[in-house]
Amino acid sequence: MQKVEKASIIIWLLDDLQYYVTRLFVIGLVYYFFQEYELMRKICILVTIYYIVHFLYEGIINIFYYKNFRYIEEKERVQLIKGGLTVRHNTIPIRRIQHVNITQNFYSRLFNLYSIGIYTAGGYHSIQFIKKDVAEKLKEDITRFLIEKGIDQDEQEKRSCS
Repeated sequence: MQKVEKASIIIWLLDDLQYYVTRLFVIGLVYYFFQEYELMRKICILVTIYYIVHFLYEGIINIFYYKNFRYIEEKERVQLIKGGLTVRHNTIPIRRIQHVNITQNFYSRLFNLYSIGIYTAGGYHSIQFIKKDVAEKLKEDITRFLIEKGIDQDEQEKRSCS
């Protein structure tokens, strides 16, 4: 069982901060241009208070999300356990994986962390904020398993027959 890096809490906070600062900027513009209307001023103040409280709530939830986020790489499946107050347990059979990629967003670059994206027919799963060598090893293990099972060759044969 492996956990994501502790810096993920800071990255989530920075992402939330960016979200709320842009909204508060818009509220500030509305307040500035419509300040002579009493109702608009009250609405802007209430919405500002709401966003500040929600940002604090998100900060606390990020800590729970970090504590609950872990993944388990097994021979034939990858298990993801994540969530803040509600914990979700996803099992991804490796034979069902169609594509795996490694990405790095702006805030992840500050801490030299990466995300691995796992694509299946049923959707998209990601393991965020892990070291590059861990991400590359996980991607390599998944790819090696698929090649060993011949899943990659079967897919090519099906495409050539059609």
